[in-house]
Amino acid sequence: MPAIPLQFVIALLLLIFLVRLLRRDEGPPSRLFVLMIAVYALQSTLHGLRWGYGIEAAILPHPFIAAIIPPLSWVAFSDLATSRTAKRPWLHLLPPLLIVLLYLEFPPLVHVAAVVAIALGYGVALIRLGRAGPDALDRIQLDGAITVQRALEATGYMMIAEACVDLAITVDFIQAKGVHAAWIAGLASLFFITVLGFAAVIAGESVPSNNDKATPEPSASAAATGPEPEDGQVIAGLDALMRSTRLYHDPELSLDRLARRMTVPARRISAAVNRVRSMNVSQYVNEFRIDDACRRLAESDEPITQVMFEVGFQTKSNFNREFLRVTGKSPSAWRAERRAASSAA
Repeated sequence: MPAIPLQFVIALLLLIFLVRLLRRDEGPPSRLFVLMIAVYALQSTLHGLRWGYGIEAAILPHPFIAAIIPPLSWVAFSDLATSRTAKRPWLHLLPPLLIVLLYLEFPPLVHVAAVVAIALGYGVALIRLGRAGPDALDRIQLDGAITVQRALEATGYMMIAEACVDLAITVDFIQAKGVHAAWIAGLASLFFITVLGFAAVIAGESVPSNNDKATPEPSASAAATGPEPEDGQVIAGLDALMRSTRLYHDPELSLDRLARRMTVPARRISAAVNRVRSMNVSQYVNEFRIDDACRRLAESDEPITQVMFEVGFQTKSNFNREFLRVTGKSPSAWRAERRAASSAA
């Protein structure tokens, strides 16, 4: 029985996640992330055919797919940030079209160099977007904003690393006639596609179904670096809204939705929370969720998972991480300690 390449296993897992994403209860996911996952699955399948079974024809589409992934990733992730959304997304079709022209008219070394340059450029752009912080991704559910930010940065770093690997393979073909290319490409593709694919899955699952376009934000230059007089008013209004409506219970709450609910620009909310509370909006909202979770854990016998969902979290990892950040303990340890203190009293 022939061995099944690991690239096929990765492709199958990505397709399973893709189906789950399409059938989620929250509504239709972002089409861009659906397309990203599908492209990663296709790329993994082609790599499995080439490096698993030696089918040379499977490598022919690689330059085009490699040129499509960076701009597609940029358009998808930047669409999560109001201030960075691509104004003319069709312009990002130019890199893959350029590769087609170079492939037809120039030696392989030229289009490989172009693929590497495209990956490096978009990789740097993605890292810069990620380093803008989770509040920059104002259309992401606040529960998963930090996770998506990390997935975004990981995507940028993986693109840069993949560009370096493509360059190394090209050098190997020039100097050693591709003696080491098979194992370099096989191992690298397995790692890169796994990271990129699951980063797309994480981001796709965290996009609210009602991903409306937000009100245009003021330019970055308009934001002052120090405290502003209206910061206190923004925070007071935000605190009142959270306490009166318990808006934090909404698992799909995003900075964009919060801004529209308050009729205050998202960037102003983010800046006020950062300057007054020294945290990002995701952490701010999660503190309300954790406070509510602590009350429920102390006053009821509800399972911890049920409490997690009721206060607005969707994943156990995010809940545990934020609970530990706020209280310094895990939910189970906090409940046990509180019950022990009540019994002693």
